[in-house]
Amino acid sequence: SGPPPPNPVLSAYENFVQTTPFVTRFVLSAWAVTYLTSWTLISPSMILSCIPYYTIYRLQVYRIVTSPLVSTSIISLVFCYVGFIDCGKRLEHGLGSAAFGLLLLTLTVLTNVSYLAISLLLFGSAAPSTGTTDTTAGMEPDAWMLLLSVIALQCSSAPPDDVRYIFHLAIKTRYYPLVLLGIVSLFCGLFRVVPYALAVGVGYAYGFGYLDRLKVGQERLTAWESGFLATFVTRRGWVAGHAASGSNAWALPLNNSTSSGGGGNGGGWSPASFFQGRQQQTDDSASASEGTASTFPTSGGRTLGGSSSSDAGGAIRRTAPKTDEARHAAMAAAAERRAQQQRSAESDVSMAASGISDDV
Repeated sequence: SGPPPPNPVLSAYENFVQTTPFVTRFVLSAWAVTYLTSWTLISPSMILSCIPYYTIYRLQVYRIVTSPLVSTSIISLVFCYVGFIDCGKRLEHGLGSAAFGLLLLTLTVLTNVSYLAISLLLFGSAAPSTGTTDTTAGMEPDAWMLLLSVIALQCSSAPPDDVRYIFHLAIKTRYYPLVLLGIVSLFCGLFRVVPYALAVGVGYAYGFGYLDRLKVGQERLTAWESGFLATFVTRRGWVAGHAASGSNAWALPLNNSTSSGGGGNGGGWSPASFFQGRQQQTDDSASASEGTASTFPTSGGRTLGGSSSSDAGGAIRRTAPKTDEARHAAMAAAAERRAQQQRSAESDVSMAASGISDDV
């Protein structure tokens, strides 16, 4: 009997690991783990969510970073997975894993700090005085916060005439996050949508360039990859900064990528303004290194079966075809070498045979 059929679940997971870059895979895996954990006696929301009472008055500041990793609803898990996997892959391939991870961290911290500030203004005196911990229960940021923030960041750079579709309704891409926020608020309620609205605002602010001072240069990211991130650089799916594709990540197809809404006028759009700083930095580095050491040849290379490289004057030197006499001479020389090698081999065999007979 033949080998057993492969496990479809294991095959799907291996394909997910192979086609999903490191940071995107970590976020999606964290959502799945927190959802599965929510079915046990452990509550991921109470441990990881940015609850103001625990974050501020108990000094559990780690919640500012871990809150977007929480997904305790199957509906949220499915929608966040479908909406994040494609844009996460492309952003990580375009920026690099270090820059993409820093981007998600920046969006998360800014959103949560804004949420904590509003919570203090509205409910700051209630929790310490009464001892309650559920003053803002149900309002904590979760996976939707990260998804809406990233979508707003992307859509902020869309051309004015680009559109996306929701239920066959064409919506301008720049307003797509606001419409999506309105739909989410119908299911979550007014108070629950507060951190989501903050996330959309932070995403727009980052995309429009109001937070450019928080961006880190590629040189520092490269130093981080050589330093405290060196352990992660060797992991499967890590996209190094020098290997990032910039805005070309939107022009190249991704394996098993899931559409996050699609749209556009037949061909989509590229968030050129978002990658403008990094592309300019790449161009400046290329200009600075010009004239010192050439990375790629400028002559166009050599084509198989074609011509050789060009000379200093720009003229193309072609190897003259061999004449019939030259070809015959080369063939004769090759035949002579083969005959000589055969005679040498026969001589070695005869000498070995004579030695054996003498020993006998």
